[in-house]
Amino acid sequence: MDTSLAATRTWSVKPLGALRLWSIVGLLGSIAMLLYIQVASIGFDPLVSGFVLLALIIAAAVAVGWRWAPLLGALWSILVLAAFGSYMIYDLTHPAVFDHFAFSVILVAFVIAAVVAGIGATVQHERSRRRPASTTELRHAPRALLVFLGVLIGLSLGALLVASMAAGTSAGGVSAEALAKLPALATLPNGFGFDRTELRAKVGETVALRLENQDTSAHSFDIDEFTIHTLLPAGATSLALFTASTPGTYTFYCSIPGHREAGMVGTLVVVP
Repeated sequence: MDTSLAATRTWSVKPLGALRLWSIVGLLGSIAMLLYIQVASIGFDPLVSGFVLLALIIAAAVAVGWRWAPLLGALWSILVLAAFGSYMIYDLTHPAVFDHFAFSVILVAFVIAAVVAGIGATVQHERSRRRPASTTELRHAPRALLVFLGVLIGLSLGALLVASMAAGTSAGGVSAEALAKLPALATLPNGFGFDRTELRAKVGETVALRLENQDTSAHSFDIDEFTIHTLLPAGATSLALFTASTPGTYTFYCSIPGHREAGMVGTLVVVP
């Protein structure tokens, strides 16, 4: 009688713990936001797309149960904050540009969730190696994490609600008819720049500019010496009003990170 010596290998998929699931949620949410910003605003960006591809690989590794994948997800999230932090800080401090503000609030929420869940899943796994935990312990999220996520979601929704109520243009209540009579400075459509690179004014003159943002992305109009920092929401008309008190040559620019370096800069000449 022949006895088969071949062993039959069986594959089984271990159920994911709650912390790993939250890590995947944070990564996939971040991926969705990075894809959205490319489609809706900035277009294809190799750096952003590279982050997306890396996050997809890490999320898949978390899903199949690789030991260090959640920690890699947390490190990826921290790297996102480091790489795009200046943009997100600007957006979060300018809620009047609601679409950018909302994007950054949601992205930061997903990134923070991925960081906390990823570190928590790694710690939980290492503890279970020293002291075997029950399946129930691994499959349920710690109460502290649930409280943290609840607070994070509440803060995010509250920030979005408050910003949506305050959102609007920077026209300062000036009528459309009055704005139409003012000299205009416009942004270039689908590009980084102003349609004029030089403005002129006389000393003591009150300068009123109609700022037209023809781009699909938000910009700003800034002159530091005259404390002018006017937001230009996408597709909106804004008003800049100031007094040219001192003769000289001054720089006007867009203060959104990277925009000035890309060419959104010009000169204001104030003559006696």
